[in-house]
Amino acid sequence: MERFGFKAGSCDSRQSAQFLDDDRLVLSAPLVGVCDKSNWSNALQTQLTVIDLHGAVLATKTRPDVYAMRAGPIGYAAVCTESSLDLVSGDLSTARVVSIRHDKFSPCSDIKGLSPSRRAISVRDFGESPKSFARHRLIDAKSEKPIAEQQFGKGDYLAGITDSGYAVCTSVGHQVCEQLTVDGSAWVVGFHGVVSHQGLFLTPSELLLPPLRTEKALISVFPDGKQEQVANLREFQPPNVDNSSVQISATNPRRILYSATGCYIGDFDDCYGFIFERVVVFDPQTHQALFKQKVGRDAISILSPNGHTVLVLDKTKLHIYMIP
Repeated sequence: MERFGFKAGSCDSRQSAQFLDDDRLVLSAPLVGVCDKSNWSNALQTQLTVIDLHGAVLATKTRPDVYAMRAGPIGYAAVCTESSLDLVSGDLSTARVVSIRHDKFSPCSDIKGLSPSRRAISVRDFGESPKSFARHRLIDAKSEKPIAEQQFGKGDYLAGITDSGYAVCTSVGHQVCEQLTVDGSAWVVGFHGVVSHQGLFLTPSELLLPPLRTEKALISVFPDGKQEQVANLREFQPPNVDNSSVQISATNPRRILYSATGCYIGDFDDCYGFIFERVVVFDPQTHQALFKQKVGRDAISILSPNGHTVLVLDKTKLHIYMIP
C-alpha cells in the first residue's frame, strides 16, 4: 500500500479504503509525514486512488481539501471537506456536492449511513438555532432532490435507514424506545437496544438490531413485534468483547458482517492485553457462518455490495478475501 501513499505511524487513522462497487476500491492517504495535534483538525493534501481487486490503478488524483473519506452510494465515495460532502465517481471527478455544517473535530459526523441497497446516503444537518433538532436527508447522487427528509424532535432517535426514508425511535418517558415509526408506519415495540445506535434493514419489514456487547446473538425484529435470531455469536465472539459492529450487503439476501474487538487479558468491559478483532460473515437465511477471520486490533473490515468480498485494511496492508 506504500505505493498508494499509505504509511505506518501517526496517520493510520486518516488512511481509508472503501468499495466503489463490487470490482473497484477507492483508497485515501494523506500526503504528510506526521498527523498530530498540529494538523489533526485540518484538511490535508490527500492522494485518492481507484484500483481493481488485483491492484491495477484505474484513476488517481490529489486533493488539498480532504478531512476524511467514507463509504458512498454504489459507484461513489464520500469525501468530507470543510463545508461539504463530495460524492466522487470512479474517475474521481465530483458528481455531487452536499453542503454540511462545519465541524472541525469530526467533519464526517453528519454522515449517518447508507440505504440498505447502498443507492443513497443519509446526511444530517441542523437549523441556525443552537437548540434546533436534527434534520436527516436521504440523498441520491443522481438526483437534485432528496429521496426523503425527516425532521427529528425531542426524544427522537435514528433507528435505521430504509431505501425510501427513515425509522425513528421516540422516547416519551423513561423507556428506550416507546414508539417506532418506519417510513411513517407504526411498528409494535417489544424489544430493547435501539437508542442512538442504528439498526439495519435486512428487508423492508425486518430490522436487524445493533449488537449489544452482552448479547450472544444477532436479533432482528418485525412490524408485529416478533423477534428472530439471525446469528448465534457464542462460538465467534472473542473473549471480553470491548466493542462490536455489523454491516450488511446491498444484494439480497443480505449477508451480514459481524466484527468484534476483544482480548485474552481483560474484564467484562475493558481490554488490557492481547487485543484482537474477529470478523465473521453470516448467511441470514441459513444462519450459518460463511467466513471467519482473526485480524489486528486496529484493522478495518468492509463488506462488498454483493457480500462476496471482505476488505481488511490493517495499517499499510490490504487483505482481500473472496467468499463463495
